[in-house]
Amino acid sequence: MEMTLTNSEWHSKIEVQKADYGEKLVQDFLEKQGYVCYKPVTDAAHLIDFLVFQDKKFKFGVEVKTKPKFKNYPATGFDYRHYLQYKKFTADEERPLFICFVDETIGAIYGNFLHVLDEPREYCGMDYPDQFTKNGVSIRYYPLSAMRLIRKLTSSETEKLKNFKC
Repeated sequence: MEMTLTNSEWHSKIEVQKADYGEKLVQDFLEKQGYVCYKPVTDAAHLIDFLVFQDKKFKFGVEVKTKPKFKNYPATGFDYRHYLQYKKFTADEERPLFICFVDETIGAIYGNFLHVLDEPREYCGMDYPDQFTKNGVSIRYYPLSAMRLIRKLTSSETEKLKNFKC
C-alpha cells in the first residue's frame, strides 16, 4: 500500500516551509514590478509555482528553487525529471519559463529563462548545461555565470532561510 502525506503533513515539513518562503519572496518582488502572479489553487503537486501576467496578458511562468548553490562548483541545478516537465511546458505554445533560485549562501535571488540556461557555454573549464547522477537522482545543472541577479536578500531574509533546518 502506498503512503501519501496529508496536506497538513506536507506543509509541516521544514523543506516545504522553506520553499514556500522563497516563493513568497519572488512573488512579492514580481508584484512590486507591476506583475500579477497566479498560483495553483489546488493544494497538490503542481507543474510550476506560478504564472505571471502584465496588463492581463500572459508573460511567463516561474519556478522557484529555494536552495543554495553547489558547495564546490560555481553552479546550481535541479532534478532532471523536473527539467523534462519544464521543457514540455515551454514547448507547448512556446511559453517562456523563468527559473528562480533563492540562495541563502550568496544572499540573493537569481535566475534566468530556461531557454537561456539551456544555451551551451563553457565556464571555468566545464561545459554547461551538464548533468550528474547521485544516489539514483539525476541533476541538471547550470553555471552561476548564466544567472541574472534579481535582487539581494536582506540580512533578515538570509537569516530566516538559514534557520530552516532541512
